[in-house]
Amino acid sequence: DWKQLTRMAIAIAKGLAFMHEDLPATKLMGHKPSIAHRDFKSKNVLVKSDLSVCIADFGLGLVFEPGKCVGDVHGQVGTRRYMAPEVLQGAITFNRDSFFRIDMYACGLVMWELASRCKAADGPVDEHRLPFEEEAGLYPSLDEMQEVVAINKQRPKIKDSWLTHLGMAGLKDTMEECWDPDPEARLSAGCVEERLHQLAMLD
Repeated sequence: DWKQLTRMAIAIAKGLAFMHEDLPATKLMGHKPSIAHRDFKSKNVLVKSDLSVCIADFGLGLVFEPGKCVGDVHGQVGTRRYMAPEVLQGAITFNRDSFFRIDMYACGLVMWELASRCKAADGPVDEHRLPFEEEAGLYPSLDEMQEVVAINKQRPKIKDSWLTHLGMAGLKDTMEECWDPDPEARLSAGCVEERLHQLAMLD
């Protein structure tokens, strides 16, 4: 339902916001550097029984220590269907914020997966489908994803029924701002978390 959807979506955004944040050392905890995941997808979001989440699999992650970057900064990595258009085209800027924006593109796709299984809006609830499964199949090649996402600028389909539910319509807008073709126009994880808290109060 709507409350479960927003709880999970908020937990995901909160996890990404914490991961992206650089936190100074305190008496209780050492310095926490900002981290870019670079393979964010629903499979790497582990949901607990209380609907809290853990973000998993940091094998491709980049750690941004002061004055240096730890990890392989090769641009074209991750799971193809979740790759941002600039990654698919091999045209990313190798700085911290660019890698965060790649995570946020994938976050929009994960929110679409959650929304597509939610019963809040009228209309049937479909079987789970991966982002772009309809457009590119189960095992898309890099070329196929480039054509769908970067050249044709397609995104997963938005159901008409979502527009009749105030919260789902707001979630749709948030998704679309996460997967904007222009990386600099994408929302930050903190902004997504803040928006979702506001949407959670809607019925």
